[in-house]
Amino acid sequence: MERIKRHKETILIIAIWLLVFLSTPAYMYYVHLAIGNQFEWESLKTLWIFDAGFCLLFLVHHYILVPRFMLKKRIKVYLLSTAICLGVFIALVMHTENRHHPRQQEREKTYESVRKPKREQKQENATWKPILLPPPIMARLTIAVLMLGVDLGIVAWWREQKMRQRLLLLEKQNLKQELEQLRYQINPHFLMNTLNNIHVLVDIDKERAQRAIIDLSGLMRYALYNSHDYMAPLAEELRFIKQYISLMRLRYSEKVDISCSLPDTLPASIGIPPLLLVTFIENAFKHGVSYKQSSYVYIRLSLDEEQQKIHFQCINSRIPDSPSTKKEQQGIGLANVRKRLELIYPGNYSLTINGSTPTSFSVDLTISTWSQ
Repeated sequence: MERIKRHKETILIIAIWLLVFLSTPAYMYYVHLAIGNQFEWESLKTLWIFDAGFCLLFLVHHYILVPRFMLKKRIKVYLLSTAICLGVFIALVMHTENRHHPRQQEREKTYESVRKPKREQKQENATWKPILLPPPIMARLTIAVLMLGVDLGIVAWWREQKMRQRLLLLEKQNLKQELEQLRYQINPHFLMNTLNNIHVLVDIDKERAQRAIIDLSGLMRYALYNSHDYMAPLAEELRFIKQYISLMRLRYSEKVDISCSLPDTLPASIGIPPLLLVTFIENAFKHGVSYKQSSYVYIRLSLDEEQQKIHFQCINSRIPDSPSTKKEQQGIGLANVRKRLELIYPGNYSLTINGSTPTSFSVDLTISTWSQ
């Protein structure tokens, strides 16, 4: 049942074209019963060739030209490709007309010449002017153009329906995400350890303690007031990550190698779902850092403004003596992130989670488009 829902658009298209192909012999049989003439199988074969041409043109337009060019706003390439396809279609129609209808055309000419008076024939010959395409070919071309126009309307309507469904799912997912954030993002254990570290710093390094308090305040403010937004500026998200890592440095000794490479300046137009990247970083510190042995967390984010891509990497060490590490690291948190990505960036992201090696765990995320 779930598979049928995913492919209902394709099933609907197949059903419509089956109806088109079946309607031709049904109509010819109805004419046969009404008039009593002989059922012409050769004519049915010719009409099916025309139907197949229309079907092929529709499929190429619907599954290739529209998604690859029109929806990606490559209008000139789309128009040129559509014109080429229409040209090939007209060539096929003309070839079929010339190959399968020469006798019928001769019979029609003979019938017309007998039926019409000579004066009418002379008048037609005097007023007829050569045109680029014969009327039957022009009629099929008109039908083909209208069919492609209807297809564009269907695609636009279908995308709007899918977008509405995604927005509904996203609203439900955001509600769940807010609950998860309240439970995990500012957990009491993290707050308690951070405040204890700041308390110790007050007597040792007051300036560093003040900076830590400012970082903690900014972290809590962003998590509480920005986490419910659909999109947040990427600069704000990275500021949150820097404050979070700064506080985590207070907790761990020099045995933990923490490396963070983030862009210093960012365009204001770049947005990202709030607290999306922090989930990976929290996961790395929670399952990849030890007080007893050397461990590391490496974080890197880069931008490709020309192609509108965000590339994020998070690599951390693994604790071999923890049997639940693998299960926990690939648990509910990362599954929820993957669902958020699928809802917000369908087909425009790549997430690779590698936990196959016993000594390291890595996350590689590429978002191919951004918006705010």
